[in-house]
Amino acid sequence: MKEMRCSRNIHPGGMIKEEIEYRKLSKRELSKKMDISYKLFTDILNEKKPLTEDIAVKLEKVLGIPAYFYMSIQVDYNIRALEENKKHVKLLEKLRNLGKNVAL
Repeated sequence: MKEMRCSRNIHPGGMIKEEIEYRKLSKRELSKKMDISYKLFTDILNEKKPLTEDIAVKLEKVLGIPAYFYMSIQVDYNIRALEENKKHVKLLEKLRNLGKNVAL
């Protein structure tokens, strides 16, 4: 069975940002209540920094959306970013070829 994937890589920060805006919550107030810097929080929402497990758990308490939901999106984002990185793709190809030469 062929895996279905979205055509673009999705960062969880954008989804969280939409949810916060939909609920008309203050980003500054949320960052204070979650005890994280406003800069870090906005960097995550603007897809400049990865979502961490700690922040995902805190968001779960605020938004009621399971931390594992956002973290699975973050992991998928990270993997796809690596797959799209040309330098990393070349390294993976070298490793694949190396694996062919190793006797089991």
